Amino acid sequence: MKTSTLEFVPEDRPRVLAVLPHFGAVEETRATLESLPLGDGLKVLVYDNDGGLADLELPLGAELRGEGRNLGFCKVVNEGLAQAQREDWPYLLLLNNDTRLAAGCLEALVDCLEANRELAGCGPVLLRPGGAKIWSAGSAIRFGPNLVRHLHGGEELGTLSPEPYAVDFLPGACALYRVSALVQVGGLDEAYFMYFEDADLGLSLRRRGLGLVCLPWARAQHGGSLASGGGASPLRKYLMGLNSVRFVRRSGRPGLMAAFLLVEVLGWPLGLLVYGLGPRGRLRAHLSKGKGILHGLLGRRAGPASIQRELGGRKLGNPEAAG
Repeated sequence: MKTSTLEFVPEDRPRVLAVLPHFGAVEETRATLESLPLGDGLKVLVYDNDGGLADLELPLGAELRGEGRNLGFCKVVNEGLAQAQREDWPYLLLLNNDTRLAAGCLEALVDCLEANRELAGCGPVLLRPGGAKIWSAGSAIRFGPNLVRHLHGGEELGTLSPEPYAVDFLPGACALYRVSALVQVGGLDEAYFMYFEDADLGLSLRRRGLGLVCLPWARAQHGGSLASGGGASPLRKYLMGLNSVRFVRRSGRPGLMAAFLLVEVLGWPLGLLVYGLGPRGRLRAHLSKGKGILHGLLGRRAGPASIQRELGGRKLGNPEAAG
């Protein structure tokens, strides 16, 4: 797809249904809700995945779901997708509860999909807290560590192309999808629970000839994996290791399998030497990733029990809470 041919024609925007799973700090979920243009054709389903929202007063246009059970990101999205399909919502917005939308972000995403029917979804540039650096401007599958990477991570906004560009997948922290496209691929694979489901979805959509783009002028801020304790937390590394096995198997790509074996499996002992010389938390996270890969090879799946086991009684709410 040549992204230079994309058109942007503002019209009366259709309705958007959003899914927002809560896990961790209540103030993060509250701030996310405050950043959304509720009442302008947007409805938000807030899923209480840890029982922490009993006393939160939700704004008009938001509905509380769940009973404090950790359903995981994938099941929450699929429940939202089922409701969107039943009630004829054209678009589904995926959010994390540490994402803040800038003014005009959602409107820009909707206009993009309205004007470009060949696209399955689009996402904004996700900025780090403070807004000075990019967290992710779309994501790519690669032959390298973790098998995936965030595009332009750590760069300044001035490095971005002014034009929309195609990406392999959109981070689940903030992405707008056409409901009909998600229905075509059967939604998210709930066996992932959380992590790698966005990369898997990107592969499934692009196999059907459906495009995904990052929209440079749409902006949001993202805290960076706070639901799992932060980017380098043992919990996040465990889940990434565990789900990387499923992702590689489902992809059917020999190159990805080779990358997994060479970099993630055979290269793991080298990581012990590298991280062993650094901060203790990094070594602990690397050990957790190795355990996750082993569990994935043994056929285990992510779920509430594995998350609680990895947390070891700790509570989340900031990147330091889980190591």
